Amino acid sequence: MGLKSNYFSKAGPESKGCAKSLAAVQIGKPVRFVGVDAGRGLTARLTAMGFVPGMEIQLLRSCRNGPFLVEVMGARMMLGREMGQKIIVE
Repeated sequence: MGLKSNYFSKAGPESKGCAKSLAAVQIGKPVRFVGVDAGRGLTARLTAMGFVPGMEIQLLRSCRNGPFLVEVMGARMMLGREMGQKIIVE
């Protein structure tokens, strides 16, 4: 996976998991947000929505060809499939 260097960052020394796309996460399992495999526009948009490296997010629902429903800091939000596939978690 060719990650863009302008945003990808490790969650810190406590990181133990393997980085993967949000699309590969098991529904209901909390994961830690690591970064974004995207350009500055999507990175800025996700940051404005509360996605910061190291924070916990949870995938609540994923339709095969539809959007993702995630919980971030107690708020639920829908993310388009393309956007969700660019989110890197561990």
